[in-house]
Amino acid sequence: RAAAAGLRATPRAPPRAPGKASPAWREQIARMETPNAPNHGYGERGPAGHSPLGRYQMNRQTLEEGGWRTRSGAWTERAAQFGVTDNATFLNNPAAQEAALNDVLRSYERQLRHYRAFDRVGGDVIGIRGDRIPITEAGLVAAAHREGAPTVRDYLAHRAANLPAPVSVPGVRSDLSKFNMIEERLRRFANIPYERLSR
Repeated sequence: RAAAAGLRATPRAPPRAPGKASPAWREQIARMETPNAPNHGYGERGPAGHSPLGRYQMNRQTLEEGGWRTRSGAWTERAAQFGVTDNATFLNNPAAQEAALNDVLRSYERQLRHYRAFDRVGGDVIGIRGDRIPITEAGLVAAAHREGAPTVRDYLAHRAANLPAPVSVPGVRSDLSKFNMIEERLRRFANIPYERLSR
């Protein structure tokens, strides 16, 4: 009846995978990484010339950090446990993508703990434009997913030292560009619950 009236049916929620932690956080990441994509983004590839795959746009380096790909780009035994042997089998397997994200999140958490970034949770940081930005676990992990945990470490050190904004470098992913992306994630995930997969 809704279709007859010219209305779109509400898309069904994505299938839940075993161990799918922090559903609200995952939904927010997916909205930012694969907005308006069919099939909840599970079949999405990044732009031509780039390698991000699936609902959460995990690239080769990200999947390598999570133990799903080797440095040479081959899929690992961990991936094979979910039937993944190539890009196509990964893109066609939502459960594998959710499991891969779990492993990637554990890697981010280990790195952020090592860099003592989690020690800053509950406080805030003065952003590049002078605004006060809350620091939360959800925001830190989301920023790591966008720019990598080492860049999150560098950003926090930069702001702790109250240094001037980095110089913009046209056509290059400069620190200014990366730091702006980190601040966007910190802001947008400030009120999103996040449950650590490792302690």
